[in-house]
Amino acid sequence: ARHAAQNGKDDLYVNLSRKLEDYKVALKSGDLKRMYEKDEEFHRTLANFCFPNRLWKITNQAKLQMDRVRHLSLAVQERRINVLKEHRWIFQNIADGNEDRAENAMKKHLEYFHHDLKIVQHEHPEYFKE
Repeated sequence: ARHAAQNGKDDLYVNLSRKLEDYKVALKSGDLKRMYEKDEEFHRTLANFCFPNRLWKITNQAKLQMDRVRHLSLAVQERRINVLKEHRWIFQNIADGNEDRAENAMKKHLEYFHHDLKIVQHEHPEYFKE
């Protein structure tokens, strides 16, 4: 996010803005699959801008379990809404060129994974080994 805030151009802003709008449409329709896809596209767009073809490929190989939690957490209405708010916060700080706030917004967004994991573990203990 810091790199995008330092080096972002109109094409990045348009692309991210489109992802946010697409997520919003999916949110309004309640389409969980589409919400997940748009969430994924938002992160992929940032990763590919910051580290073309490298970071996303490496990250994608390591995030299978994380994706499972992300899928399950979208079943919670509040989380679906918060994903959009968090992405908007990240986007706005990138578009404003505010490196520190963009980085902080991304860190906060990623930290929610731990929160979501606890909720999913509580609601679906059968998905986890002890």
